[in-house]
Amino acid sequence: EFRLAHHLRHQPGILAVHEIINSGKLGRIRRASMQWAFWVREEASSTEWKRDPCKGGQHAFFDAGIHAIDLMLYLLPPPKQVVAIAVKSRFQVSFDTVSAVLECGDSVVELSTSQSNRFPLNAITIDFEEGSVHIPHALGETPIERVEITSAAGTEIMTFKAPSAYGEEIVDFVRLLNGETTIAT
Repeated sequence: EFRLAHHLRHQPGILAVHEIINSGKLGRIRRASMQWAFWVREEASSTEWKRDPCKGGQHAFFDAGIHAIDLMLYLLPPPKQVVAIAVKSRFQVSFDTVSAVLECGDSVVELSTSQSNRFPLNAITIDFEEGSVHIPHALGETPIERVEITSAAGTEIMTFKAPSAYGEEIVDFVRLLNGETTIAT
């Protein structure tokens, strides 16, 4: 069994978006985008593994980008096609900035990740036939606090109390060990 550390599926904001998608109230998804980027400090010994392809993978999707991939797999239909491009802008041995465009169902999904972005938006946006869902600062170290839903009725703001991110992961893992239903990767 593979488990993703620091997954975001248990956060109330993600569960609300999952419910919006499954309800169909905004119609079919046409486009989605997800970003998780940050600035890797080269001088920090704790980040050395991220720049070593043998330990941290060949590109940034092995690091923070895996969380965008995980949410795409949780929220959207399985991908049929993937096209990606990566650059080595800061590190000579691994690709620190990567973007991928995927076909999920009949929608286009854009995923991006970088270890070379100091002030990223790290947002999730999902455009439906009848509206859009936007989560500013959805991907990052802090839990989701706000989801914006825009439709013909206007913009609704949903706010959430920040859960204990690691605490929820442990609770979810104990569910797995007990043979209960889990939403983790």
